[in-house]
Amino acid sequence: MRLYAPLLLQWAERSGFQPADAEDLAQLVLVKLLRLLPGWQRAAGGSFRGWLFTLARNEAHDFRTRRGTRPLPGAGGLETVAAVAPEPDEAEYRRAVAH
Repeated sequence: MRLYAPLLLQWAERSGFQPADAEDLAQLVLVKLLRLLPGWQRAAGGSFRGWLFTLARNEAHDFRTRRGTRPLPGAGGLETVAAVAPEPDEAEYRRAVAH
């Protein structure tokens, strides 16, 4: 959690989530991770971080979809944020871990 929660938060904020929503999203991803981790097996050519960020992208899409079903006060005319953000590259990952 100490290693991946900050990365998930950073990714969510870069993806257009407000800080509070980014925290909610990171928590949802980590809870899902705890549930799915016992059955995870590394795929050929795959990585844990790749799988984690796939979970995060899917959860972000679901999060936006759930939010989209409820009207937000004063949200008229707001543009939607892109549904997919790129996975952090290796250098960015190493900087975040070092930080």
